[in-house]
Amino acid sequence: MAEILISSMVFRFAAGAMIFCITWRFASQADGDYRLLAFILFCSSVPALLVPMLMRVGAQRKSGRALSVTAIGLIAVACAAGTTAQDFVEAWVLLSFVLWLLFYVLDASFDMWLAAGVSGLAAPGAQKAVGKFSMLNQLAVMSGPLVAAGIMAGSGDSYVLAVLALVMLVLFIILKLQAKDGGTSPLECVGSLARIPIALRLMLVLLWPIVSAVSFTLPVTVSETPGWGGFHLAVLEAFFGAAMACAGIVAGRWESERSACIGVFSCAASIVGSLAAWTHMDQLAPRILMVIGLGFALGSMRVVAKTLLLRSQPEASVGRIVAQCNGVGVWVTAFFLLMQLALDEYYGFVPFAQLLFVCLLAFMLISKGGWHHR
Repeated sequence: MAEILISSMVFRFAAGAMIFCITWRFASQADGDYRLLAFILFCSSVPALLVPMLMRVGAQRKSGRALSVTAIGLIAVACAAGTTAQDFVEAWVLLSFVLWLLFYVLDASFDMWLAAGVSGLAAPGAQKAVGKFSMLNQLAVMSGPLVAAGIMAGSGDSYVLAVLALVMLVLFIILKLQAKDGGTSPLECVGSLARIPIALRLMLVLLWPIVSAVSFTLPVTVSETPGWGGFHLAVLEAFFGAAMACAGIVAGRWESERSACIGVFSCAASIVGSLAAWTHMDQLAPRILMVIGLGFALGSMRVVAKTLLLRSQPEASVGRIVAQCNGVGVWVTAFFLLMQLALDEYYGFVPFAQLLFVCLLAFMLISKGGWHHR
């Protein structure tokens, strides 16, 4: 478990920095027209359409660990190539596409790797492992934008990509030198997809669209802050990640059905409180309160969804299901981004509605006995 936790933390740190770097580049050049930002966010989800096919082939030949190591090496190459992009918009769009493709692959392969790691644990132990995994990942994600903002302020975004390329290359070499495969045999689980509830599939489908909705809301909100937009965005993303990290600790302790139901209601309450803060978004403090509520709710629902999935599926099936749900999430992301553009100044209400719906799905699953170990 230590190897996957450290590897995932390094990747999430790099991913947070990369996403911040690319998102802020387009948001800062929008000049009041955020259609390009919405297009870039939609394009970031398009690679998910390719991932189910890649995972269907990859899961037959490699374990979650082996797939993760390969994707990490390719990210290092992509970041190194991206240092030559400079001010070419087309190059940044291509870089964003390639990086997001690899991000989606790693999202599925790390879940495969984690499924192999918790396969021998009892239900409470597996749930705590998922909560710990989520907490450490979010701590890494929240630190990435802060480091990237500091480097960009002094040197520019090309230096951010150069540093990240070096970090990912070092991680790739270390994992390769260990020369071991921590997972079940890739062919053991192929063709054995167990049926899972529609509500759980919907939860998994909505995880990335919610992130995209928040990623659209935050840059647009702070872009009109004179001289401090980039700093405010980094601070908000840091608090968002910190809230998701805290949610990993809390949700990892929801061992009984009753405690899980109470936890879901607390998430719904935090969403409503965040919505109240949204009505006073002209200051940094209300913005921080908003992202804390959203981050806690999203982090908790992610732990709930991943716990239910890992309890019911073997390693290879986990990767395929996550990839399939991410692929469907592309069209859901497009729908909600178009909705945010159409809603004009009310664009920020979309992530609140999405999360409230996910909380409802989670409550349905838990109340029907889905929280018990299968």
